[in-house]
Amino acid sequence: MATKTAVKFLSRQYKELTEKPLLGVAAEPLNEGEDLFHWHGNFFFPHDHPVYAGLCLHFKMDFDSDYPSSSPKVELCTAMRHSHVVDEDKEVHVGISDGVTARQQAEGFACKSCQHTYAKPNPAPQVEEASLQAPGNTSVVPESIPVLSANEYLQRHRLSVIFEELKLQLCQSQPDSPYDFCSEYFKHLSEAPSEVPKAAAALSYDIQCSITGVSFTSPGVVMGIGVEVIPCTRGAAAFQITTDLHPLSYEAFTDGIRLSAGGNRFTHFLPLVINETHWQERACPLSLECIEKIAASAGLADNAEWRRGSDPHCKVCLLVMGELWKGMAVSLMSGHEHASEKALNGFFTIHHLMLALARETPEIQKYATQMVAAFLKDPSRRTKKVTPDLGRFLPMLLLSDYGWADALPNGLVPGRILVQELFTRNAAWILRAHPDLAEVGDRSRESQRHLRSWEPSATGLRLTAFQVRYMLRLPAWCEHLSSPGASNPAVPQQAERHIKQWSMLGLQGGRPSQKMVEFFQAETKKVQGIGSYDVFFQAIGVGSPGQDRLIAMLQEAVNESERLGYHQKKGKGKGGGKGKGGGKGQANGNGGHNSRGR
Repeated sequence: MATKTAVKFLSRQYKELTEKPLLGVAAEPLNEGEDLFHWHGNFFFPHDHPVYAGLCLHFKMDFDSDYPSSSPKVELCTAMRHSHVVDEDKEVHVGISDGVTARQQAEGFACKSCQHTYAKPNPAPQVEEASLQAPGNTSVVPESIPVLSANEYLQRHRLSVIFEELKLQLCQSQPDSPYDFCSEYFKHLSEAPSEVPKAAAALSYDIQCSITGVSFTSPGVVMGIGVEVIPCTRGAAAFQITTDLHPLSYEAFTDGIRLSAGGNRFTHFLPLVINETHWQERACPLSLECIEKIAASAGLADNAEWRRGSDPHCKVCLLVMGELWKGMAVSLMSGHEHASEKALNGFFTIHHLMLALARETPEIQKYATQMVAAFLKDPSRRTKKVTPDLGRFLPMLLLSDYGWADALPNGLVPGRILVQELFTRNAAWILRAHPDLAEVGDRSRESQRHLRSWEPSATGLRLTAFQVRYMLRLPAWCEHLSSPGASNPAVPQQAERHIKQWSMLGLQGGRPSQKMVEFFQAETKKVQGIGSYDVFFQAIGVGSPGQDRLIAMLQEAVNESERLGYHQKKGKGKGGGKGKGGGKGQANGNGGHNSRGR
């Protein structure tokens, strides 16, 4: 299977190189039609290079049978010194004399395998004429060499700017006859705009398979991501789904590729939304099938607990999306700057897919609203038995009719209710660190309860804050980027919120802009620095309850944790502290910071 897949990829890439030759470089199989695993090629330095102007270098590439999961081995046949090549960890300084020496060696080199010589390079590079005629290069200039590549042509005439401006105007105006609109646009166009407008810049994106390089705009291509499913091992709540978000074409997946460009293993394929066309015409028909396969591998297909109820399909969809979401949040805890960029990419990707699924199957949005409403209104629906993992539950807010900071009819706020449940699930962890806090009411102890409780529960609370910061930032991003037609006074506020989010994510191609990434990186640093309950409450946008009320909330959490069996007072029962349903409370209670994630 590996060899067959490698042959398929190499054949296609050779065809692409033949049909669209690269300027300044050429490569081809040594024995075309017989052996695709051994290639030879040539590379020409640009004519204006200060040292190696016009120099022709010969190289060979050897591919393993598991390509493209493994990279080719490249060997430079023409000897030379280069500043990117180090010698015994010492920087190499390249001078004019090195260029003369390299040219002399190149001119004297002849490949015995492919009959390449400096005067007659084989294969002949499709390079710019100026490069071929550089001083000291006597190579024959190939005929019919394209002067400009497609990208260079677009850049020279600023066509990319024109097209992005036109797309923006079409999205904003939404004319009945877009063809007439385009005709009038070009008729009155005297010159290209000086730069791409901010909103139009969001429309300029291309997502390519990280394995094959094929674009999502290519005919018939379904772009997605590879995900790894780790089945249930400790009951229904224990499955995990992770991804490194490297784009992957469905063709690459069906060809047997199971290792991402980042070197991570995956087991399943999940389509991306990207935009309306890609979703409706290609990704949507495949998405539900892929989610069902993921759920089956996770152990949910035949699990009565997750199949119970009138909407098992909706429940499974939201479970899969929730676990992916939780994995993105967990990755933030590494503390690395790139982790916040990956997490934001993940939030955008999963949020976009959740909205797309809900648009295709409205019952998913209704189910999410019902689940959130039950959680907020009925304390018995907040227990681990009913809602085993808050990390998977939290993204349901994005689909439901309830926002994190919305005021409910009874005056309560969803965010405060969720925080109180977090406190209850974190109580067991606090008591492991400070067993004496199990006794509620001692005045000398109570004055320090909020100070001593913070550190044992800080990880889970910060994890929640990361996700809430994304939710709180969404309205500003939507106002800045969603198309004007996204607002409609006749649409209920909750539905309008989802419409604007869909519009914004569509304009972004389901990916955050660089400015969004930079903003979220700054937010991440702030959240990682949260060191008290007061700062935590400020970060999640619900306001600090004050010291007395905070202590009362922590006391209530301890009492509720004991009542539900999440912990037992010291000396009660076997195990001295785990109790019924306890022990693993923080993993399920705060988004699963113990969970494995890439």
